[in-house]
Amino acid sequence: MCYVLQDEKLIKIEEKTKIFKYEFLSSYIPMWNKILCGNKRRKRALIDTHAGTGKVKLNDKEIYGSSILFLEKTALKQELLQFYFIEKDYDKYHTLREIVDKVCEKGFYFPDVYGKKTIVIEKSGLPYEIKVPLYNSKVKRPNPDQIQILRGDCVSLIDNILEEIKDIPAFFFIDPCGKFAWELIEKIGENRFFDQQGKMKLNEQGRKIDGTELFINFSWEAILRNKNKDEKDKFFQEMYGLNWDGMREALKRAKSTKIKNREKFTEYDLYIEVYKEKLQKYFDFVIEMSIVGVKSEKNPIYAMIFCSNNEIAKNLYENKEVALNKTKKTYLYLKEKSLNKKEFTYEKYRAFMQNQKSLDEFFNKEIT
Repeated sequence: MCYVLQDEKLIKIEEKTKIFKYEFLSSYIPMWNKILCGNKRRKRALIDTHAGTGKVKLNDKEIYGSSILFLEKTALKQELLQFYFIEKDYDKYHTLREIVDKVCEKGFYFPDVYGKKTIVIEKSGLPYEIKVPLYNSKVKRPNPDQIQILRGDCVSLIDNILEEIKDIPAFFFIDPCGKFAWELIEKIGENRFFDQQGKMKLNEQGRKIDGTELFINFSWEAILRNKNKDEKDKFFQEMYGLNWDGMREALKRAKSTKIKNREKFTEYDLYIEVYKEKLQKYFDFVIEMSIVGVKSEKNPIYAMIFCSNNEIAKNLYENKEVALNKTKKTYLYLKEKSLNKKEFTYEKYRAFMQNQKSLDEFFNKEIT
């Protein structure tokens, strides 16, 4: 959930958005980048189709948005990595440029990283164990020559980008505040997976080629706002690539499948199932991220959908999702036990986890 405040440059987000979307990106992107690089230099690209302002507002704090997170989380391994940040809004675009320029000038600070190994030294005739730093602290500055910030509609601009990144691995982050055009997905899919004759490109094993990951913010709110309006035909044509008649038929098929498989379902489940089915034209793995505390049967807001043809990337995604939601489930459980739910923030819970404080101390004292 996000919205722009009047008379302010930055987009305001909710705590749940930070907890799920930004934390996931912060943990997934470094591993995606590292796995692609391995021990060799390899060209690759990261595309943010709705880049926003680079920073967002959470309560009274400014935190990194997706585009700056991508720069930070790849700063230690940025050789041959190209960034494409697209923003349509004039004011957001210029704010993004200012923030990226400042980040490139200042850089990111990375503290010492210590491993589990220790070495024993002798002091006054007695042995002592000391931690050994795996990496010393450093400041890494993103290379502005590797960053393209483009103003305009992502559907119009994506063709040129796709030509520039042809035949190299790419991660597409598609996260608008609301709906976006299916045409964007279609252009990416047709370019990356089909040849000029319209034939699916296959690898040596006869499977869809990998090297393309999509992370999509699917907005259920946008559907709720538009599915009963007179203009719904145009809306679904843009968001799904289906007119209303085609959409109704697809929903009927999805419902029939759920009933046949004896699965419980809500209206939300049917709409997202139709969307995922369309994505399967291009991807073997289309996974909806179960967002604890945000997406629910009673009040779904959005879902994050991960698309890939690489089983390693798919497993990595699922492992990150499990770890993320395990932490959230524990947090939500403890929050229910708290006498002061309003003060029971996720930041305090993380501080508790990091400091390994006792539950009694956690509930009886404010964690700073």
